[in-house]
Amino acid sequence: SAASDVYKRQTKNRLMAIQKAFARIEDGTYGTCLECLEPIALPRLHAYPEASLCLACKAAGEASS
Repeated sequence: SAASDVYKRQTKNRLMAIQKAFARIEDGTYGTCLECLEPIALPRLHAYPEASLCLACKAAGEASS
């Protein structure tokens, strides 16, 4: 079903984001925004541990999309 396909895609995307977060832990860049290179706020990392962007950069990217 379409709903099942959406769920599978979302799950795959989240898993890929988690794997990328583990790679950032390994290379010492975890917790640093990939856009502005500023620290990502701890509350954001607690809520979304695989975050690669700070809230400001995330919002800017969504606004330009």
